[in-house]
Amino acid sequence: YMAIPAFFLLLIPALFWVHPLSDSWTSHFSELGELGSQGRHFTDIAVFKVALSLRPGAILAFVCVSGLFAFCYNVFTTFLAVEMSPATQSFAGSVNGAVGIVVSLLWLEGGLPGGLQGTIMALSLFGNCAAFAAYN
Repeated sequence: YMAIPAFFLLLIPALFWVHPLSDSWTSHFSELGELGSQGRHFTDIAVFKVALSLRPGAILAFVCVSGLFAFCYNVFTTFLAVEMSPATQSFAGSVNGAVGIVVSLLWLEGGLPGGLQGTIMALSLFGNCAAFAAYN
């Protein structure tokens, strides 16, 4: 019930919020002749149009797959809300955030932080799982 209002609310900045592109994107757009009078500042819709002109099949596939993932996630969270105990729901919510942080660190940064910070992060994840296991 919130998808349509959220879409329209997010459409406003996508259409009108102009932000700078990185140097690598700017050089790529200049090779394609897409810079025009906009210089280095584009809206999200302008970037999407260029991407769609380059690989329309891949972009539409990503849009469809992201919709499928959103649907599966909503079905899964509804299942959790109906079938699981409150303690399990709490654990699923906290593990979701913790795993999301670790996956983004491993994927985007290439590894956990070094030194004490990385050790504390790994221990906190294991502690979270151990506390849930001991509780149940």
